[in-house]
Amino acid sequence: MRTVNRLRPAIMLLVCAGCAGPLYNVAPVPGHMPSENTAAEMPNGITVEACVVSEIQSQDQFDANLSLAGLIAVEARLINKSNQPVTPAKLKPELRSSTGARYKTLSASAALKRIMEFYGNTIYFTESYRRTRTAFEAVALQLDKPIDPGADTHGFLFFKAKSPSSGLAGLILTLNQGGSPITLKLN
Repeated sequence: MRTVNRLRPAIMLLVCAGCAGPLYNVAPVPGHMPSENTAAEMPNGITVEACVVSEIQSQDQFDANLSLAGLIAVEARLINKSNQPVTPAKLKPELRSSTGARYKTLSASAALKRIMEFYGNTIYFTESYRRTRTAFEAVALQLDKPIDPGADTHGFLFFKAKSPSSGLAGLILTLNQGGSPITLKLN
C-alpha cells in the first residue's frame, strides 16, 4: 500500500499530461481574406493582400487579445502570378505607423511568448505549450517556403508594438524585393 501511495502523484501526473489541452484555442487560417483588405501587385508578379487583425478578430482567431498583449497581427495572402518560384522571406515585410515608427517583426513562437507573459501563463503542461506553439506556427505566414507559380500562401504576420496597440490607425505594410518596394495602407 505504501508503494501505491508513493506512486500516486506520478501516476496522476502521467494521466493529466495526456489530457493537457492547448493554452489557447487557435483557429485555422480562414479560407478567404476579409473584405476590408488592401491589395497591390508587385513588379515581379506577386499579388499581396493584407489587413490588420482587430481586437475582436484576434479573440476569435487566437483566443487572446493580441493588442492588449502589445502585438499587431496582419493577415496576409501572397499570390505568385509569375512563372518562377518566389521565397516570401526575400520580400522583407515591414510594418510602420503613419508617423514613421517601425514595428519589429516577431516569429510565431515569440508572439506566443509575449501573449503568455501578458496573461501570466507561468505554470502549464509542456504538452499544452507544444500544442499551442504548433498551432501558432501553423497559422503564421510561411516566409521560408517558396511559393510555386500560380500558387499562394496565406497566414499571419506578427509585429511587436511598443505599448498596448488598441486604436492604431494608419499602419503601412511595406514589402521590398530587390529595390522595388510596395506599400499597403492597412487601416
